[in-house]
Amino acid sequence: MMIFKNIIVFILFLLFCNSYAQNKFLYPLQKGNSKVILKPGNNLNPISNEPLFNNGYFISATYGTPVFAVDDGIISAVTKFVICSPDLKWLSMSNTIQGFKNQSIKYGKNKKWFREENVMGMVSIKLKDGTNIHYLGLISNDTTLITGIKIKKGDIIGRVGYFRVISKEPCIQITLSTIKGAVADIGIPLFGVNNHFEKLIKNGSQKLIFTSLELKDAFKIFRESLEEGHPALYFNTSKTEFDSIFSSIEKKINNPMSLQKFNSLLMPIVAKIGCSHTYLSYLIPPKLKYYFPLWLSFVEGRCIVIDSKDGKNIIPKGSEIIAIDNKPIKEIINAMKIFMFNDVQTDEWKEQQLLKPNWFQNYFICANNDEIKSSYMFKIITPNKQVKEITLNSYTETTYPKNPIIPKIIKEQEDELKFSRINNDIAYLSIQTCDFYDNLKIEIELIVDSIIKEDKKNLIVDLRYNKGGSDISFLSKLFINKYFDNIEYKMVKRNDKYSFFKYSLNYSENDILFQEYNKIVGKEGYWKIILNDSTDTIRNKQYFKGKIYVLTGAGEQSYGTVLATLLYKAGAIIVGEETGGNYYSVNAESFAQVKLGITDIVLNLPLTRVIFNSTIDSQIPYNRGLIPNYKISKTINSILKDEDNQLDYCIQLISKN
Repeated sequence: MMIFKNIIVFILFLLFCNSYAQNKFLYPLQKGNSKVILKPGNNLNPISNEPLFNNGYFISATYGTPVFAVDDGIISAVTKFVICSPDLKWLSMSNTIQGFKNQSIKYGKNKKWFREENVMGMVSIKLKDGTNIHYLGLISNDTTLITGIKIKKGDIIGRVGYFRVISKEPCIQITLSTIKGAVADIGIPLFGVNNHFEKLIKNGSQKLIFTSLELKDAFKIFRESLEEGHPALYFNTSKTEFDSIFSSIEKKINNPMSLQKFNSLLMPIVAKIGCSHTYLSYLIPPKLKYYFPLWLSFVEGRCIVIDSKDGKNIIPKGSEIIAIDNKPIKEIINAMKIFMFNDVQTDEWKEQQLLKPNWFQNYFICANNDEIKSSYMFKIITPNKQVKEITLNSYTETTYPKNPIIPKIIKEQEDELKFSRINNDIAYLSIQTCDFYDNLKIEIELIVDSIIKEDKKNLIVDLRYNKGGSDISFLSKLFINKYFDNIEYKMVKRNDKYSFFKYSLNYSENDILFQEYNKIVGKEGYWKIILNDSTDTIRNKQYFKGKIYVLTGAGEQSYGTVLATLLYKAGAIIVGEETGGNYYSVNAESFAQVKLGITDIVLNLPLTRVIFNSTIDSQIPYNRGLIPNYKISKTINSILKDEDNQLDYCIQLISKN
């Protein structure tokens, strides 16, 4: 067992340009649904929102996707059980489960992230010139590789698992180190070209200002990719309206502007599509000079201070913000709503999104050209009804709290699985993913089997922050013992080559994906009809026969909503808020990551529309989310007191029945 402190050492790319400029490495994942989610440099940790220096590339892909050796070499290290800290400065490794358990006993009390679900695997390959390629985030205890064996470019060295302290999505981290131990970055800017990538000389473009010609070229790629590839571009907004929007935005690109400003022009267009899977991201997120000082929540129609990040509370918790820099809060909220993208587009859903302090902060940044000012003047009404004006400085990297306050309402979004026995009759199971990797499946099955054995009469299934995934049949088999005869249609825009794939980061220009799809007379696009196999939704083992209550919310997306709907159809009672995803259709399964010209902006573009042919239900209105049987909203008091009033209501409801 080994512990390495300060393992991340940054060195200039140019030290290695001569060594690697001509070396082409095989892209480490299969073609398809993979994307770079973090590039080297100063970033924010996507989970904790804390400043992070990363020297490697994080690439997300479907759980279990094979990972390839990028070049010939020798296996220099295989570690089956690895834990890494959120700041990437602390690493614990062991090749035995007992070693991991001993380490967790030693350090776990002081390191809350030191948990079994954060374990991953690591493989290192030593190349001919003495450098090492390191892969982290592999499925733990999954590889049969041993140290010292030869390996060829393209050999499978593991499968994509989770790097949970960095991403909720399955992902790997890949880095390159020299024989002397210093770490250099391995670049992936060209991995869509011939399925290869080269050593990167600099981090993307890193340009501060782009010319109007460069941005018009990027905008052209953006528009043409959407029009050619998106299967539901005109589902919520007509072609006529989109043509008008595209034209008006293009006219605004007549002067040089920053990447952030250009991104702020594109995001309202994306929001108009009404699709949670269509969004923009940066290859290299622009470095924030400042960080917002407060956690704010829009709840009960008011903007409330939930906490300060340093705990000093110069502005008292519970204060209402009525203006920021003399701009009324209503005006600020309306500006933020323009940037909000999702399947469900109601005002109510948008306000539910802004209830979460971390989402409020993200949309506030979007509405301000991805920038935070050095200070803000807040006009407030204190809890004792005094009206005050208080100016707060924003944080810098050096002043940002080392252990910032994180409100409970943010923390409760992070755990994929939680279980508790509320009393003799009620069990609580929180599941916030539909990507069920092997260890998670085993754990959930053990929980459900224990509930059945204990003869619990009621089960609360919490899906409020379930973002979806690729597998709903696994969980439905544990709770549903009948088949719902839904015919599933899949639709794409073309069944031959997409011309915009020449700009794609995860497909090559000649890839053809949907040859098995066919034209249907009178319908746009190409279609595939799939009759679900009834055996697919029936569990072979014993299933839970008690009463199920499902907690839902605006953070529930994609197949998370489909799962909740299947439980509802099986007789479950729905409590909470309308889901963020809709049931009858979802744009999912296949995605292209399209790089917009010379900029570092990437368009995540779904290529497949999945349509469920089901009878319209009053609880499942068309183009809306699943409507709860009992609508219960979060309150100011419940958030400030770290209480869960929705769960409390559900428990009371069960007790009454």
